[in-house]
Amino acid sequence: MSNPKVTNWSLYRSIPQFAVMAILSVIVHWILPDVTVSGSMALGAIAYLAYSFISRIVFAKHHRLGIRAFREGHFEAAIWHYDQSIAFFDRYPWIDRYRAVTMMSPSAWSYREMAMLNKAFAESQNDNHESAIAGYEAVLSDYPHNQMALQALRMMSKPSQNTKGE
Repeated sequence: MSNPKVTNWSLYRSIPQFAVMAILSVIVHWILPDVTVSGSMALGAIAYLAYSFISRIVFAKHHRLGIRAFREGHFEAAIWHYDQSIAFFDRYPWIDRYRAVTMMSPSAWSYREMAMLNKAFAESQNDNHESAIAGYEAVLSDYPHNQMALQALRMMSKPSQNTKGE
């Protein structure tokens, strides 16, 4: 079973990314005046992509490793990596707060919020239902408008419906 796919893209958080790409293109054109405008734009885009890729590798290392462990069915390892991700973003909240620039992430959700959700989901897949419920409640405590955590709690609180009549 894989993590649920949720896209929570924010136009507001995408604007800085376009600005950074434009600034990089201007810098390339300033440093290399003989390069055409289209060449400067292409080199600026390449620099943007490289920065985006490297920053996510560095800052979201445990987040990515948690997703990988989850996909492989290693829920305990996934939970550990999500805990590490949460701790990282607790230590450096500015990286997550300004993720549109620090990681070129257009997500409306913070990485800490996503790690908390993923951890709770991994707990539920590992049959740690009390921990999963506590995890979703922690998400709602820190992010009261998170609809995914709210819906997960509602689903977990419903009695199991057995269609075979056992």
